[in-house]
Amino acid sequence: MKIETITNDKEALAESMLQTQFRMELIVYTQDCRYSKKLGKRKREEGLINDTGANLKEMMRHLQSYYQVSFT
Repeated sequence: MKIETITNDKEALAESMLQTQFRMELIVYTQDCRYSKKLGKRKREEGLINDTGANLKEMMRHLQSYYQVSFT
């Protein structure tokens, strides 16, 4: 029962994060190459080499990159 509860909680969290990502993409559209460069630069600045997965920090980097592309 505990495993099922944890699984359901993680599934709900993942779904919520994906919905947030899709909403962000609908709000701000940018060319993939520009966005990828900005996101890569942000990751290098933070000393990240590998993807960290879908977590709050990763989503923040995406949001900051979207913002930078939109207002530059």
